[in-house]
Amino acid sequence: DGQTGHPDHICASQWTTAAFAKVAPAGATLHYSTHTAGWLDAFRARLDELNVFMGAEPPCTPESEMSINEQLSGPVLDQKLDAIRSMTSQVEPLIQALGEDYFRKGMKEEAFRPA
Repeated sequence: DGQTGHPDHICASQWTTAAFAKVAPAGATLHYSTHTAGWLDAFRARLDELNVFMGAEPPCTPESEMSINEQLSGPVLDQKLDAIRSMTSQVEPLIQALGEDYFRKGMKEEAFRPA
């Protein structure tokens, strides 16, 4: 689904799914990014104001159906934030609009569901 309505994200998800189907070893599991209801309650309204999901319905999965559901902190969260910030043209305007604290809180969740 690509997480957002961005056509490049959708294509990347489709390519990944096709590649996985073609070459993944037996027993491997593909996971799709998702959100918890709590994350959407906390962050969606402001992200919708900035059209982050581009008109798409962001994925939401009950926590009991998730394959991975972690709250990052410390050096692991810092590393994720550094990687995300490296996409300057996409992320810098978002951070400027939302503020560093909001951005950091929003990036803590790592949630995935089985494909």
